[in-house]
Amino acid sequence: MHPYNPGYFPQYAGGPIYPGPYSSTGTQAVVGYTHIFSPSFLAEFRAGYSRLNNLGQPPPVPSGFMDHLGGVGIPGIDGYGAAENSGVAEFSITGVDLVGGSGNIQFIKTTDNFQTSYHLTKNLGKHTIKWGYDLFRREMNTVQSGTPSGTFSFTGGFTQNPASPSGTGSGMADALLGLDASGGLTVWQEVGTKRWEHGLYIQDDYRVTNKLTVNLGLRWEITTPWTEEHNRLANFVPSADNVFPVGTPQVPGNSLYYTNWADFGPRFGASYALNDKTVIRAGIGYFYDFTSVSVNSLGTENPPFSGSLAITNSPTLNPATSTFTPLSQGFLPYQTIGQFNPAGLSISYWLPHQPDSSVQQRNVSLQRELPFDTILTVAYAGSRGEHLTLSPNINIPAPGPGAIAPRRPYPVFAGITNLQRSGDSYYNGLQVTGEKRFSHGLAFLAAFSWAHSIDEASTQASGTVQNILCYVCDRGSSDFDIRRSLVLSWSYELPIGSGKMIGKSWTGVQQAVFGGWKLNSIDTFQTGSPFSITSGVNTLNNGASQRANYIGGDSLVSNPGPSLWWNPAAFATPALYQYGTSGRNIVTGPGTNEIDLSLFKIIPLKWREGMRLELRTEVFNLFNKPQFDNPGENGAGSGGGTIGLPTSGTLNYAGNPAFFQRTSREIQLAMKLYF
Repeated sequence: MHPYNPGYFPQYAGGPIYPGPYSSTGTQAVVGYTHIFSPSFLAEFRAGYSRLNNLGQPPPVPSGFMDHLGGVGIPGIDGYGAAENSGVAEFSITGVDLVGGSGNIQFIKTTDNFQTSYHLTKNLGKHTIKWGYDLFRREMNTVQSGTPSGTFSFTGGFTQNPASPSGTGSGMADALLGLDASGGLTVWQEVGTKRWEHGLYIQDDYRVTNKLTVNLGLRWEITTPWTEEHNRLANFVPSADNVFPVGTPQVPGNSLYYTNWADFGPRFGASYALNDKTVIRAGIGYFYDFTSVSVNSLGTENPPFSGSLAITNSPTLNPATSTFTPLSQGFLPYQTIGQFNPAGLSISYWLPHQPDSSVQQRNVSLQRELPFDTILTVAYAGSRGEHLTLSPNINIPAPGPGAIAPRRPYPVFAGITNLQRSGDSYYNGLQVTGEKRFSHGLAFLAAFSWAHSIDEASTQASGTVQNILCYVCDRGSSDFDIRRSLVLSWSYELPIGSGKMIGKSWTGVQQAVFGGWKLNSIDTFQTGSPFSITSGVNTLNNGASQRANYIGGDSLVSNPGPSLWWNPAAFATPALYQYGTSGRNIVTGPGTNEIDLSLFKIIPLKWREGMRLELRTEVFNLFNKPQFDNPGENGAGSGGGTIGLPTSGTLNYAGNPAFFQRTSREIQLAMKLYF
């Protein structure tokens, strides 16, 4: 696939995320071999390779377009990249639509995955023993900096009337004069990261009796840390208050953290048939998670290998007499790539010694076969996550007066994102499932769950906390916590037409018009997910986000709706330099109540056996019921979840149109040919 995304349109017309040429190519190969030594001894070998190559480039411009006077004439940008990396900077001008390029392009992400597996199976009567070894090799070649061609802001501050600034000044005038309020440029090299993943396992399926089967297993996981092809990794060393590359006395070895050699995961399962229609099953297992974190957090973006350049000009200063960086000076002088000064930059920090993330999963279920080809399952499912990755900024100062930077624990740096495995999670749920296999024209699946999920942060991206000295203060319902959910999925062939209850002997036109109709539906009824109430006025003065104070009373209203979903009177702005007392995710947002219905018309075609034409009418959100979103989600403004604003307590957005989810009614017509 090699599309070209056009440049940005004005805001009402929209535009692509990444303008310019974009390509995505994939390659995959798999080979397998099975050898039967005897009727009771089997060996299997599998090997695979996959490659995904994503490349996004800015719209083509002449080499050195940003630097040279023949182009834009802002020096200090193009020299950090090859000619093909050149693009147009982003110019944010108050009162004018975005000008220039945008998005973190050029970007390159090429992933290579190699896998080999060896599995052996031995049957010993009542015991079936399996053992084997899995080997993965993962490689990522990536470059994707935030603003590779630069970004500049013109606010009109330099052309306003100093004596009476209100209503004066022009962002466009500032731009024409070359007086930018701020500018930024990020420089990041292409890096090649890689790691090994080993897995050894043994499992015994023991058929104790005709009614009882027991499964016992043990898996040993060994996953090495990420390394970089040319050792372009660096880590923060708190005791030295500085960043050091790998391979130095401060960061020995070629990675930021050490391998854990004791990741053993036992598993146990059992199945017991009470009778020929009722089965009880139970299981418990311990699993490790080696989910890849963002390549931006592996230490490759740390100085001295990568850097960010910034320009900050105050409109109160006189450019003629004060220290000022005009647009014509740009980001000169150039800094040597690989020798960036860490002062004032934001960095990431990995703790060298920490356990791998793990989860204990457990379940017990009772399954019963009912009349009419129906199966009912009632189950308990639970999990306990430990050592989950959080990413707090540990360089946030304590709330208090004065400038923020000098009060930071490590004043040399801006933010320090600490990738630490200190989170935990809990999930407990009742799950009831009823399934009817297709018979008499009807099939359905009904799934109900009543559950609760708790954690400190639900994703690594949201893994920060309000107060880095009190992680437990952020323990609350997970962002995705849905307490009750009922999903119905059914399909019904109308009893009309040849061989059916009505029109059993129809042929010709009658059958063609009135026969072969089928109804399908997916019906979703769920409670909402939770969200936090934040303070419209941040009183911390430390750069952290702040939740509101809970002052008592019911946080919900008696008849919640989009005009007022929660009670702002139950919350207040925290006192000066105090963290908010309200918990994380204490208000439950609107749920989902949606029915999707489709009508199919099936027309057999006699030209070939099994050939048929299917006409479809599909209606999503049949009754056009608004599915409102939580504040700050899917395009909704965050003001609805913030106190002290005119929009406090309101909901102002419904659905997720970008992904065609929970939207207003949509009707889709389709035709499908089977042959």
